[in-house]
Amino acid sequence: MKTNKPSSPSFLAAIVALLLLAAVATTPSAPTLAGPPEPGIPQPEPFHIRLDKPLSGANSGAKTVSASQIGVAADPGEWYDLIATQNFDGGTFPPENWSVEPDSGSGWAKQDAQHLSGSYSAGVVTTTTGILNTQMVYGGETGISLQGTANAELKFSYWLNTDPSGDDPVYFGWAASADGQNFYGARISGSVSKWLTGTLDLGQYIDEGAVWVAFFVNGTNTGAQEVYVDDVSVQGMEPYRVYLPASLKNYATTFTFTDDFSDTGSGWPHILEWGSTKEERGYITGYIDKFIADYPNDYSIVGGACREHPHTYFMRNGEWAQRIIAKPGLTVGSQFVMEVDITYCDDALFASTGLVFGLNSDNSQYYRVILIYDPGGGGTMKYAIWRDSTVLVSTSPSAYLNGGFSTNRVKVVRNGCNISVYFNDHLEWSTSGECSYTGDDREVGLFHDRYPGHGNTGAVLDNFRLEGALQASGSGQQVAVWTTESWPLERSLSNVQYIEWRGSDEAK
Repeated sequence: MKTNKPSSPSFLAAIVALLLLAAVATTPSAPTLAGPPEPGIPQPEPFHIRLDKPLSGANSGAKTVSASQIGVAADPGEWYDLIATQNFDGGTFPPENWSVEPDSGSGWAKQDAQHLSGSYSAGVVTTTTGILNTQMVYGGETGISLQGTANAELKFSYWLNTDPSGDDPVYFGWAASADGQNFYGARISGSVSKWLTGTLDLGQYIDEGAVWVAFFVNGTNTGAQEVYVDDVSVQGMEPYRVYLPASLKNYATTFTFTDDFSDTGSGWPHILEWGSTKEERGYITGYIDKFIADYPNDYSIVGGACREHPHTYFMRNGEWAQRIIAKPGLTVGSQFVMEVDITYCDDALFASTGLVFGLNSDNSQYYRVILIYDPGGGGTMKYAIWRDSTVLVSTSPSAYLNGGFSTNRVKVVRNGCNISVYFNDHLEWSTSGECSYTGDDREVGLFHDRYPGHGNTGAVLDNFRLEGALQASGSGQQVAVWTTESWPLERSLSNVQYIEWRGSDEAK
């Protein structure tokens, strides 16, 4: 049911003010320390180290770390991965955006003697005497973007066997830096010979916009020394938000838009360019309930299997339409969460359906996260991620996707240059290096594409959610349709942009 917008702006402003006061009243207090130290486990201490050369051209000055920032417990709230958990099982060491120094000898290397998950860890193992001075840094040239986060934390597991005696004990340290050169954090020395959890509060780097994290082993080695690190992650916390009803969205910077498609007037495009013959069939996009009500006996529009999914949004390509993007008329900035349920319900040979974001006014720039129905093996579900015609993830299977005509939930989380993709609430892929298409005029939408030469594919989408939505602006065109060369149908709809399909942007 739609909510009517109150007529008085002052009344709306008062409601917003009350909601904001309620949010402030429920904001949690400062984080508290984790539980008491475990007996027999050496305790970390703050330390500072300066690299010989910075990892970037910037130098933001010194930071400090107090003992209270080591091992800080998580704030109440929703944490998400800024970088995917690294367990060092990949074929290349160091992994992408990691660097080690020295890169040979008694330095960080891929190890299999101790590992918490998978088959490998990163470690420093030596049996010779001498000075140890080795580092492993994550962040590449630009650091980890912290844009749009309310808090951040480094979390990892480590296994320790170092000699704490002598004038220069061997220490294992973990630290963070705002400039890639001055690192502040914690260090520890001793023999534990079991896996422990380490954390470092990165909240003080929020205003810097980016951060590097690093692991160090330093000291004078007098015998066997072993340090292993595994399951490294950097997590961010979403800002506290006030969730406003859609009728108040003009009075809020961002709002959360949800749609279960039970209301056929909720704002999505509803278009039927379809005929009784093959040559007259272009595309269909809209509310399945309305299509069934308007054409109760025409199963060429909505087939029997698709009719088993009421209160959904239906997308189908026919003979002349290659690709459809349907938009709700909302834009996003550089921080948002978007998710939807996707179910193939009709002929789906290599069809692809998913989410798009970063759309510009002429629909020539956008990211897409798509599920691809592969009929091999009884209907295997695969996925791909693209930026325009650039492949970020080629067509691949996922252990988290349901096959056949089962439903899959797809979620995209964007925070500046950090993009994470989830399937059925499991993190599948993330990156910290995608900084394109983040202006406040960038639109979002739903995507459906067919295999060239094979039409009449069909999919339904449900339970759409967009957190971080902005008031509608954008192009004013709610549908983009890529057509084959000789589209015979009349092109008279003002809210549709028709684009000639050239095949270079194929999503397979």
